[in-house]
Parts: sequence; C-alpha cells; structure tokens
Amino acid sequence: MEEILLREQLMERFKGYNYTVYNDARINEKISSDLSYIVTEILKVIKSDHIHSIVLTGGFGRGEGGVIFEKKGEIRIVNDYDIGIILRENPLKYLLNLKGYSEKTAYLSERLAHELNIKQVDLSVKNSNMLRFLPPTILYYETLNGYKLLYGNGDLTRIIPNFKSEDLPLVEGTKLFLNRGGGLLIAAKYFIPSGDVEEHDKLNFIVECDKAIMAMGDSILLLERKYHYSYIKRKEIIRSLNLKNVPLSEKIIPMYISALENKVKPDFDNYPKMDLITWWFEIQELYDEFFKQFEQIRLGVKFKTWLEYVNLRKFDRKYSIKRRLLETAKAGSKVKEFRSWKAVLNGKEAYLLGIMPLLLFSLKRDGYDDGLLSRAEELLKISVNGNEETKWKTLTDRFLLLWHETGEATRVVGR
Repeated sequence: MEEILLREQLMERFKGYNYTVYNDARINEKISSDLSYIVTEILKVIKSDHIHSIVLTGGFGRGEGGVIFEKKGEIRIVNDYDIGIILRENPLKYLLNLKGYSEKTAYLSERLAHELNIKQVDLSVKNSNMLRFLPPTILYYETLNGYKLLYGNGDLTRIIPNFKSEDLPLVEGTKLFLNRGGGLLIAAKYFIPSGDVEEHDKLNFIVECDKAIMAMGDSILLLERKYHYSYIKRKEIIRSLNLKNVPLSEKIIPMYISALENKVKPDFDNYPKMDLITWWFEIQELYDEFFKQFEQIRLGVKFKTWLEYVNLRKFDRKYSIKRRLLETAKAGSKVKEFRSWKAVLNGKEAYLLGIMPLLLFSLKRDGYDDGLLSRAEELLKISVNGNEETKWKTLTDRFLLLWHETGEATRVVGR
C-alpha cells in the first residue's frame, strides 16, 4: 500500500516533465511510470534518510531522450536511463560504504533493465559534499545543465562547480575514444563468428555504431572548445564552424549530424538496407585514423601505430597523481585547482585505454593483426591457445568484463 502511494506521489511530481523533443503526453507518462518504479526500488535498497536526492540525467534529463514507436504502437526506450543517487552521508562514511553501494546498485541495475525491457538502467552513487569538488568532465557539465529531480529537494546547480564548455579538457575526448571503442567491440561481438547481425541485435548494433560516430564529432567540438550539452545545439554549432584544419572533419561531420538526428528522433528504417558489417568497418577505420591524430594533438607526441601509442607510457593500474597532473597540464587544465588533477584518466581507465585499441584495431576485414593481439595478451596477463579468432574473442570478453561489470557488455560475453 505504501509503495502504491509513493508511486502515485512521484507520478504527481513528474507532471509537467518532458523527456523527449516530441513533447508527447503518452511518451511522458510511460517514462514517468518507469521512473516512479525505479525510485521506489532504489528506496528499498538505500534508506530514504541517507538520500539527498535522486536525479535523472543524460538525454532524458535534458528532454532529448530517444524513443521509437513499434508496430503495435508500443513505446520503446532507445537511450539508457541515467539515474544519479546523491547521498547525505559524510565523505568518509560514503567511501567506507562505497563497495556495498556499488554491489547493491549493480544488481538493481540489471534487474530494472530486464523488468522494464530497456538496454540499461545506469545507477551511479555520489556523495553530496563531494559534489563541490567535481572535476570538469562532460558528465558533470551535462548534469549541471540538464537534469530532472526525481526525489528529494536538492538543487545540484548550487553544489556542482559552474563548469563552462571551454573548461573541458581534451582528455574527455580520450574517454569517449575508450568508451565508444568499447561499444564498437560490443557491436563486433554481434557478427563474430556468424558473419551476420541477427535481427534482435540490430538496434543495439546501430546504437553502438552511432555512438562511435558521435565520439568523433564530439571530440572535434572539444578541440574547438565548442562542446555543448545539447544534441540539438551541437548540430547547429558543428555546421557553423570552419573545420578545414581539423583531421578528417569532411568525412566525419555528415555522419555526425546524421547520428545526432537519430539520437534525438530515432529512425532505424533505412539501416536494414545497408550492409551493416561493411558500415562497421568503415566506422572502425575512420575511428582508427581520427583518434590517432586526436591523441597526438592531445599528448603533443607523434606516433604511427597503436603499439607505439601503448608503449608511450606504462598502461597499468598504478597511475600516479604526479602523472595525472602532467597529463592535465598538457590537456590545458588549471593544475593549481584541486579538482583539475581529477579531470584526467583514473588508473582503471588508463589501463583499459592501453588494451581497447589493440583489440578494436586488430580486427581487419580479412583477418586479425596478431601483433596487436599478442600485446593485448601481455597487458591482460593471460595466454590464449587457439586460432586468432579464438584469441580475439577470449581477450575481448576479458576486456569487456573489466570495462563494464553490468549491462550489454556482460550480456555479449561468451557469444
């Protein structure tokens, strides 16, 4: 009875919230219903008196979430639900309990995604006091400029530092390179070894490919110090810029605009007419060439191959604060500020960044690059017997499990 009452109260609170560019009452009601259920389930695993606020971020938080209407008129959520759980606890208590919170929310994320028939429900847990020291990242810049309060009474704009787009360091493009490269590996798992993308995988395959295209376009905006939290504004900005001196921009921009449009108003009707695997390799090859140049600009170091890139520094989990400060300085951030050194790669990200390009670019149209696979074996500290396809699949599965412990990354492991 209490749960029903709470959901009714939440639905009342969400009245007036618009989650997509359609401003459609039926879509809004469907999403509000999902969110009311998510909040009630969160409150079952984290006590309400510990919670400062629960917020919706990402595309739906900004009113740019992606949905499609299926044949029977049912509404299908395309984007993930990104939910931030902000705790009242003091920073020390939060850090001591962080592992417990992570385990609870990881299990809950998986269950909610299954029950709501959505690709992913991303639950992140933060401490309200620590929000004051957040680094200038895309995630926090976008949160500051577009979220919806689902529970509690906290105003995050009074806590999170007032980041501007020009404050974002170039290493944010590197993080996009890592994460969307991981998404391309997920997409590759859909067609290896079968040689085809199954019908039930096509939507996720297309979404991961579009995200990789967006990573390149977003990184161009970071180079120009013109990144914007809104998909719609990014499209306007990219069209207005003179990008003659930006690597590969003439190839990337038309694809980027199309991906942005499909993000806001998903339309997958034309994709079945394409050779999806050929398209994947076209994106992968462009991704290879673009981010090789992007990382040279960011680091101020020339390299010709991804083996050279990996050998530029030791890609392991021991990524010192001193090294992070040096990288921040190269990225153009203000090192004197406490939060600046946090605006670079953490240890796990640095480690995974050494592995991802080896796996992604070892995959060729006509086979595999054994040299890249062997280096990935060394970094992952495993030895794989079998042919190159077996080696690639085993190493990629290990990477995906390290990269994401939940969500689609784990669901494709073992295929």
